[in-house]
Amino acid sequence: MTVLQTTDLAGAALDWAVAKALGCELMSSHDHFRRVAALSWDEDKIAAHLAKQVDSQVIVNPFTGNSEPIPNYSGSWSATGPIIERELITLDRFGGAWLARKWNSNHEPQCATGETLLVAAMRCFVVARLGWTIEVPG
Repeated sequence: MTVLQTTDLAGAALDWAVAKALGCELMSSHDHFRRVAALSWDEDKIAAHLAKQVDSQVIVNPFTGNSEPIPNYSGSWSATGPIIERELITLDRFGGAWLARKWNSNHEPQCATGETLLVAAMRCFVVARLGWTIEVPG
């Protein structure tokens, strides 16, 4: 794991942090496969199968138990829009960047900037839920 400033997160690292802030169960695709396959396959067969597969971070759907790719929170309105609306994140242009604000229960703003509206909003969301630094997969 690598420690990063939340305000510097982008791309896959930001998407992972948003999923964590939402409370999703996050794991490697290999670990998830091992957990599911252990019910019917022996360890040698599992190892042989995994040797052919790329390992990536996934979320585990709480309803089905299936692994799914982490949504593109840093670039997709369909994934991010509901979070912005539910969390009452406000957005403004600030110079050449976007400024996102979310007010906490003490009426103090949690702020973050980003080169796009969605990146600023999701950095702000992660700051509000998890703080100014975060450990992300290397």
